[in-house]
Amino acid sequence: TIGINDTSRFPTPAVTAEVKSRLFQALPPSGRAYWPRNIAEMDILRAAANGHQIRVVGDPSLSTIAVEQSDCGLDWMRLSLKTAHYSKEVDTQIIGSGPLTNLALAAQCAYDQGVPPDAIAQVMGNFSLYRRKMELVPLNLAGKSVVLLDDCHNATLISFKNVLSHIGKFKHSRRRRILVIGRIAHIEGSE
Repeated sequence: TIGINDTSRFPTPAVTAEVKSRLFQALPPSGRAYWPRNIAEMDILRAAANGHQIRVVGDPSLSTIAVEQSDCGLDWMRLSLKTAHYSKEVDTQIIGSGPLTNLALAAQCAYDQGVPPDAIAQVMGNFSLYRRKMELVPLNLAGKSVVLLDDCHNATLISFKNVLSHIGKFKHSRRRRILVIGRIAHIEGSE
């Protein structure tokens, strides 16, 4: 993937795409190149992957399985998993567009390797956010249910904006809520 966050390390998304497209040189002739539909600088990647099978996840003409959000809450996401002959709704504990894109890429790769869609759906239902990314921790404190959302590990303006945007979707969904935002000491090289 080529995201906005990468541009702080490289001058432009085009430079990022050039650097990442070199990965395709390691592919054997029968190898596949995967990227999401909404990626920046797709022409650079397509040229670098020339001669290999290309899977653009999210593009029905270049992918064979679809993983899309059908509903979400503060700490869960319902996903629709579809192939030509299979359809299932799966509740997961992942949230956000980044984890969803990564999951869709992984599902396409697994499906291409012969993993049945029902097995993919079962595994998807067991996924949760992982340390070093946006973390959701359900807690029970003195009989009170508390959801701790911690995004301090990402330390980028884009990830912090995404967390606030996600929380904002549910600002009217609970009668009582307390939001605590800690001080961001270091984000993209600045305080």
